[in-house]
Amino acid sequence: MRTIARLLPAVGVMLMFAPVGLVGLGQTAPTTGPAVMVPYEAVGRHFRLQYPQSWLRQPHTGIVALTLRAEKQLEPGDFAHTLAIAEEEPHGPPQSLDGLAADRLKELTQELPGASITAAADARLGQLAGKKFIASYSQSGLDVQVLEVVAFEGTHVYTVTYTAEKSSYDNCLPAVQTILESFETTP
Repeated sequence: MRTIARLLPAVGVMLMFAPVGLVGLGQTAPTTGPAVMVPYEAVGRHFRLQYPQSWLRQPHTGIVALTLRAEKQLEPGDFAHTLAIAEEEPHGPPQSLDGLAADRLKELTQELPGASITAAADARLGQLAGKKFIASYSQSGLDVQVLEVVAFEGTHVYTVTYTAEKSSYDNCLPAVQTILESFETTP
């Protein structure tokens, strides 16, 4: 199975310090009223979802099927709130959700040495039963927090990873939850 070390670099600059010129193109997001949601269906993948119109789609590679960055207008040195969705087809379906979660916890422990990682808790990815982990670690002097949800259907394993600076992690959680709830698998 893939590792966070493979997933996080795939989203590239968005997880690091994004330059202002690449963020929002000078536009600011609306701050009142319900978010306008944009439908997205991953070409060549097996899922669709909706995300806030004010979030930015970013280039992605490899197993990462979609990368979104929160609408927050960044200043130089700000940490970008990023959500990455990966889809994999390992060599056969996972034996169980608990087995998938146990394997993922082992990987996270190896990939983020010294990180504080919660044990797997029940979660939903749309209509799929899933497991979630929350990891906290330091990167370049910043405290970072990661929410990761894993789920599978048939032979397709889906991993959603939300990464943010710990001090502002909760700011985008309602939007992240809406994205998770909107997730649907496709044939």
